[in-house]
Amino acid sequence: MKRVIALLSFLLLVGCTGEHGEIKLKSITNPKNLHEKKKKEKVSAIDNPTYHKQDMLLFLNRAERVVEDLHFAAASMPDAKTVKEDGVTYRQMPKHLETKEAIIKHISRYWSKPLAEKIYNHLHTTVVKDKVYIAIPYPDFPMVISGKNTTIKNEGKDVVAVVTDATLPQFASDRTVTYRLVKDKKTHKYEISKRSGAYKKEIFE
Repeated sequence: MKRVIALLSFLLLVGCTGEHGEIKLKSITNPKNLHEKKKKEKVSAIDNPTYHKQDMLLFLNRAERVVEDLHFAAASMPDAKTVKEDGVTYRQMPKHLETKEAIIKHISRYWSKPLAEKIYNHLHTTVVKDKVYIAIPYPDFPMVISGKNTTIKNEGKDVVAVVTDATLPQFASDRTVTYRLVKDKKTHKYEISKRSGAYKKEIFE
């Protein structure tokens, strides 16, 4: 009888050890799975800009200066060709920005497709042999977007950024500019879907 009890105790002990051993093995593999899950769920600055205000400010500044990017690309292109029409000089665009579609795609890094098209239509361009040339820009007065004059908040799934005193008083009577950002369905990243305010409003109408 004692042998039977001893045998049962031994089997019970082995069974428990096997169970705990299995759990221990899972605990070794689980952290990797959890790490991968966290990695997938990790949100970047532009994926959810309200968590990183400084990154959001950078995003808005880059969005407002996207046309400057195009002008700089043309100005810094070595041996770029130029054409003159009605007294206006146009510069050849680099190869990766030489079509309307490519330029709109570049602008769409920050702006929704409809707004990107409006920005493109406001540019002074001409087409030579199916290649876009852009006019030398006129002096401009850029926006001032900083942590001191910008507030960012959530409105449902959208993000709203309000910039006050965006420029000097002599350049606009209403110096407040408001941006609404929504998530693009394809990229799942935020883009500017609406920009309201008197300053430079003609570009987005």
